[in-house]
Amino acid sequence: MKTIKIGLSTKTEVEFIDITKEVRDFIARENISSGICHIFVQHTTCGIVLMEYEAGAIADMEAALRKIAPPDKNYCHNTLACDRNGHAHIRGAIIGSSVSIPIIGGSLALGIYQSIVFIDCDDTQPRERTIIVSLLER
Repeated sequence: MKTIKIGLSTKTEVEFIDITKEVRDFIARENISSGICHIFVQHTTCGIVLMEYEAGAIADMEAALRKIAPPDKNYCHNTLACDRNGHAHIRGAIIGSSVSIPIIGGSLALGIYQSIVFIDCDDTQPRERTIIVSLLER
């Protein structure tokens, strides 16, 4: 298995970052022709999704996340942990922390509009984030 870490610096807003190119470049560097690519984010207030990376889809996803877990609600986490990001923990849990994608013929088996998108749901402060990409060759 081959692994890399991708480091990202995020701002104080919900962020959507397309990491597809970094993952494709890693597969090309390692010359993997067949296998599985697993992408995992090490943070509870973030997620990894496969989605169309365009302004409308991003705005729709952001609106859906605001509806599901609005930042201005009373969250037990905010009281018990003396924190302000309970909404971000709920959003991250719903989105999920990993995706696995087949590698076929040296390429990710993504659909035409699918991108690998990192979402940071914690809009309370800038953060350093780590994504782990693992390649399991067949």
